Amino acid sequence: MADENLGYHWAEMNASLGASLVKGMDTLRHRDSDQSHARVFRLAAFGGLTEAALLVKNLDSLYRLMFNIGDCIYGTEQSHYSSRQQEFLLQSP
Repeated sequence: MADENLGYHWAEMNASLGASLVKGMDTLRHRDSDQSHARVFRLAAFGGLTEAALLVKNLDSLYRLMFNIGDCIYGTEQSHYSSRQQEFLLQSP
């Protein structure tokens, strides 16, 4: 959130507007600029993505990074992910 800083409001507005324009153009052109899902499907279809790559223990560093970013943004006491983080950390090997 931009809070009360006018510069941040403008930056946030421009980012939102840009993302909306890209999504609108994608809809009009009948295509998707974000190819991440297509890449994962291709890897899975042609054997480049193994089941082991999606195991929780192999994704541990990604989830820890996401939780740390959430704590930095929302604060550890306000984070709505804190209970999920606790559950995840308890399940990790």
